[in-house]
Amino acid sequence: MMNMLFRFWIFNVFLLILLFFGYRMAISETDPHGPTAFDKVMDIFELLLNIGFSLVYVIGLLLSSLTIFLNCIAAVRNSPFYSFLSFLAIPIISLIYTMVVLQFSFSSNRILMTFVIFSAAYILITGLQFLRFRTAVRKFVVVKE
Repeated sequence: MMNMLFRFWIFNVFLLILLFFGYRMAISETDPHGPTAFDKVMDIFELLLNIGFSLVYVIGLLLSSLTIFLNCIAAVRNSPFYSFLSFLAIPIISLIYTMVVLQFSFSSNRILMTFVIFSAAYILITGLQFLRFRTAVRKFVVVKE
């Protein structure tokens, strides 16, 4: 079982790295606001803010991917609800929290929208990974019996 969980975690970390690079490319492709010096300074600040978000993004998702190992505990692994919480609860809660906090902190929706899109993509793919894990657990239990 530990080998199977480790494979799911490795896939999750690989997904995290791909989304991180995609997020960084999306940040670098944003259009500048205007030709004035003030607009250029604001673009630099926005770029630095996005780089900070990308670091928070990668650290937060890396920590939330570690909760997959809670499925080593038989009570968590055998309960679909607890298993769901171990896969998706922390990413969903952190996404909702950051959406609420960032919406009130920043007036620019462009920064928030890129962050939310990549976080939602991670949650969607991790949800599909959870479904694959549940089918693998059912097969593992049937084979073990």
